[in-house]
Amino acid sequence: MAHADTHRLIRQLITDDRTMADGLIRHAKTSNEPIVLVVAALTHPPEAGLAAQALRIASSTQDRQVIAIACAFLAGETDRVDALAREHLVDYPDSVLVAWLAASAPPPPKHDA
Repeated sequence: MAHADTHRLIRQLITDDRTMADGLIRHAKTSNEPIVLVVAALTHPPEAGLAAQALRIASSTQDRQVIAIACAFLAGETDRVDALAREHLVDYPDSVLVAWLAASAPPPPKHDA
């Protein structure tokens, strides 16, 4: 998938464009791009192994960080998403997917004092 196509895919995820859903999972099963696999995992959480597969093929620190943030997001680990995203965005401020994950993570539960 071309760089521009990957960015289009991320934009579709962020805008909740469901036209990409069916083709995405088919493409992800043959993709060697970690970001494509992560976006598929985010849109199809029941699809076993997409995030793990992304991690296996990730070759850059940036990709591995995005995968860790996405996995924390899927696990509902809001505080972890926030911490990892802040760190990631210092080095990669143009990471739209990570910024969206950080903004979309539900707030942590309030603890009564």
